[in-house]
Amino acid sequence: MYYTVPNTTLGVAMHVIYADVVWFINLAMDCVLLVIAGWMAKRPVRWRRIISGGAMGACYSMILFVPVLSPLTTWPGKVVMSMLMVLVAIPVRTLLEYLRVCSLFYFAAFVLAGAALALHFAIPGATLAGGTMALANGVNFVGQLGVFALMIAVPVGVVVIYSAIGWSRRKQNEAGVLYRVRVNFFEKSVEFIGLADTGNRLRDPVSRRPVCLVEARVIAQLLPEDMGQGLVSAPSLSNWLLGLEDNYSRRMTVIPYRSAGGREQWTVALRPDAVTIEQGDHWQQAPPCLLAIQQNPLSVEGEFKAILHTDLLMGDDSLENHSNPPGNQHSVAHTAAPTLDSSSHESGRRCR
Repeated sequence: MYYTVPNTTLGVAMHVIYADVVWFINLAMDCVLLVIAGWMAKRPVRWRRIISGGAMGACYSMILFVPVLSPLTTWPGKVVMSMLMVLVAIPVRTLLEYLRVCSLFYFAAFVLAGAALALHFAIPGATLAGGTMALANGVNFVGQLGVFALMIAVPVGVVVIYSAIGWSRRKQNEAGVLYRVRVNFFEKSVEFIGLADTGNRLRDPVSRRPVCLVEARVIAQLLPEDMGQGLVSAPSLSNWLLGLEDNYSRRMTVIPYRSAGGREQWTVALRPDAVTIEQGDHWQQAPPCLLAIQQNPLSVEGEFKAILHTDLLMGDDSLENHSNPPGNQHSVAHTAAPTLDSSSHESGRRCR
């Protein structure tokens, strides 16, 4: 950053650099980067340490005015200084945490620099993109990459980082609510994605087994082809239920429930042979449960096919865990599941 001042004596323009201005700008930028890195790392922000770290970076920028010390401005020197700044400014407990904070510091620096560079080239005109402002008496104020672009880039970069971190944290919080589920019924098996919902308190009034809601197209894959097609195309579950064979009808149960709106309804539930849920790097056997058939899609985006009862995630201690088969990871759905409750009913009806 410098001022261009016409020299009337020599008839040429002179570049006048104000070291104090350069120092304060570097102090402010370094403090902003350290605060952002500390926030992303969820470390306490102590302003005395932040200012101390920023002052180290600002003093380091003064080396540019000392040609003898120019070797210290190489990439290794910049990396060492930035790591020292982080060490002074942000309290850490372990080496791994320190390296993580350093990487977040560099990430914040790249985002802010990218925002400044984008503004530098995106907005035409000498005032912002060139970083030049005409002043009185023929004096030009010039900043590298555009001082004004940098002033705009700081809040823009902070907003971008804040939004990205918020989105990432939401994804991490939601990552624990979607599970891969495998259901065995007679000699067939099917896998699908289930959403664990704390609002699902539905239980069979007779056996007190937890009840999961599963789309009819998934249940159809566990049935013979004609029964499965009949289930998907049936106008109502009652008509489909009357046409089942005895060995299948004995595995069905009528479940009464009350939806979030208070309306009392009923559905047909299937009693599977086994249900296993992928948890981490293994498959865990779920306790005995029922799968209530839902003819309408449970997720608008189609990201899950079932709403799981949270009791299923506790597992069945009497059974051993199974090995984890290969499979793709799935993203989290954003569709809220309805609250279900069976407390208003005392008994269910078995289909024989």
